[in-house]
Amino acid sequence: MGYKIESLISPESIMCLQKLRNSICTLWIDDLGDTKLINGNQYTMGLILRVTNKSTDYMIKDKPEIKEDGEETTNLKVFQSNTKDIKDNIWVNLLESKSIKSLYIITDHLIWSNMENSWDLKVDIGLKLIFDENYSLILMAKHSSVGLFEIWISNNLNKLDKTIIQASNNEVLEFWGVEPSIENFNTVKRIEKKIF
Repeated sequence: MGYKIESLISPESIMCLQKLRNSICTLWIDDLGDTKLINGNQYTMGLILRVTNKSTDYMIKDKPEIKEDGEETTNLKVFQSNTKDIKDNIWVNLLESKSIKSLYIITDHLIWSNMENSWDLKVDIGLKLIFDENYSLILMAKHSSVGLFEIWISNNLNKLDKTIIQASNNEVLEFWGVEPSIENFNTVKRIEKKIF
């Protein structure tokens, strides 16, 4: 059987993100562990990224959905924060008073098959935000049922891109926790699309 699976950020979520353009924002995470340095990049994990400025308070979550092949797939959502979510979480400040200059959606596209089935999977798995003063943040949804994020922050965009965006095919498959060998895959791509 052939499965064509897409899980792309909705137009409504993109509209929310566009409202952040050139605004001075503070970013928060419901931190799940200690922040550490990996390859010179700040790294942490969480379930919700919160972005606030003078006029908006948004949350970014991964709400995985079960698709037609019976597997859960990342489903990124951006929405107005609510009082319950704000009160129910312990927020850790990631970046304060930074202007968002550019925003990209990170998409993985995988095509593979086995003896019984084939898959064409296209999933928006993350966001890349570029701020003033050369700071950048990449938010990557882990392939997990709880909607876990990895968050990478750096003041060296090239180094961060090499770690995340320009990952090798094997690193992309490792990110997805895929067991089959690379030979079973016709396509393994990680691309980014500029929103602003």
